[in-house]
Amino acid sequence: MQKKILIGLGIAIILVLGIIINHKDKKTLYPEQTFDEKAVFNTQIVVEIKGEVNRPGVYMMDIDERLYSLIRVAGGLTGNAEIEGINFAQKLSDGMVITIPRKQDNQDQITNKISINRATIYELMTLKGIGEARAKSIIDYRNTHGPFTNIEGLLNVPGISETIFNQIKDNITL
Repeated sequence: MQKKILIGLGIAIILVLGIIINHKDKKTLYPEQTFDEKAVFNTQIVVEIKGEVNRPGVYMMDIDERLYSLIRVAGGLTGNAEIEGINFAQKLSDGMVITIPRKQDNQDQITNKISINRATIYELMTLKGIGEARAKSIIDYRNTHGPFTNIEGLLNVPGISETIFNQIKDNITL
């Protein structure tokens, strides 16, 4: 009886050792893969497009894409899209928000004023004293607080002083 127990115990020890050795061999044969997460995850960016496109929304794009590619993915422009002043070759960047404006109504075209509620960054930059940073501030303020209710609301935008406002007030409309 003791002989059978010793034989059984010997077989169990051999099996356990075999499993351990086999497990170690698998680790050396199939080492865990490592990768640079930054390199993998920095190949795509997230951008939002809204306004006069057929499918506005948030899209994941390759890091080297340009605006025309985003517009294509968003189903193209609507018939009411104002394309004047849009740089279709602009490189996209992560977190970017693009607004494709609507064609101005006849009143705006007659007066040739820029609508502070609908203007693109490029249209705003045509105003005296408004560069890219101030134009972006106006759009960011508008996106955060909603449309302006009067043109004096521009004075609440960071970077818009009373001097700048007085330079542009005759060239803007709601």
